[in-house]
Amino acid sequence: MTRGRDTGKGANDTNAQIITTDGGRIPQPRNLLNAISEIQQFYVIEIKGQDIPGEFLTLERTLDFFKIGVKSGFHEGVALIFLFPLFHFYLNFLTCEKLNIKHCNCVFLT
Repeated sequence: MTRGRDTGKGANDTNAQIITTDGGRIPQPRNLLNAISEIQQFYVIEIKGQDIPGEFLTLERTLDFFKIGVKSGFHEGVALIFLFPLFHFYLNFLTCEKLNIKHCNCVFLT
């Protein structure tokens, strides 16, 4: 027992070595949630004081994150395009009804 002595290699040591168990191949994140979770893990590593070398995030990994972001943004845009007519009708209908306008742009009020 080494009571009172600090050996510098405790379980909560922030400069501990990163050990991966998958033989060096990190699986590609499948969706936006997986990518955000992985980025949060990097954040926790850095906030604990452990330095992450610049070469840790390879070009392939960076492009994986970029592809996921572009794909998610595209899907969000398509969803908004399809939902826009619904929002437009809803907002027009409410505005015309609240202002009590008889000759409004709303086709459904006539």
